[in-house]
Amino acid sequence: MSARRSAAYEVYPVITRGGPDPVAVFLMFDETTEALCQEFGIEVWHPTAKLRQRCDNKIESVRIATRRACRA
Repeated sequence: MSARRSAAYEVYPVITRGGPDPVAVFLMFDETTEALCQEFGIEVWHPTAKLRQRCDNKIESVRIATRRACRA
């Protein structure tokens, strides 16, 4: 089992605490992430192109993280 798949099995119980029909939003993801979400029944919501471009900007990412008290 890959480290990524193993991590997904550890995180899944946390994700499903919010209730049935989990949803995830990723700015950047690959086929493996998409396949893991499908395997676990997690619906992936795709952000708009405008949001992806905005968040791809490092300065804007730092602003968003600061507002949410996260490290950027």
